[in-house]
Amino acid sequence: METMVPGTDIMDISLNHDVAEFGKTVGQDMRIMGPLSFITMTQVNAMARRELHCIFRCLIEYRDVYERDIVRETDAWFKVYVNGELTSADGKRVPRFLCEPVHSKEERIT
Repeated sequence: METMVPGTDIMDISLNHDVAEFGKTVGQDMRIMGPLSFITMTQVNAMARRELHCIFRCLIEYRDVYERDIVRETDAWFKVYVNGELTSADGKRVPRFLCEPVHSKEERIT
């Protein structure tokens, strides 16, 4: 995850590379948890005012389940932004975050 000011070309930013490796088979509708990323309330407020953008990158490298010698890579980038507020179960007002895909690429690596 990385933050940037509006007007910056997303493809020009250098994203953090927290790597989580999994050596297990992942099937349909299964989830994988990666490293956690945090933003401050100051950043949340700047995002709500559209003074700051938050970019989340998901880079996944995996082997094809039917052709084990084929390695595939999916690289997807999302812009996360604040769109109003929600009320949590305990009655607190919390920011409502939405994601918008901004870039996606799939490659076959052999």
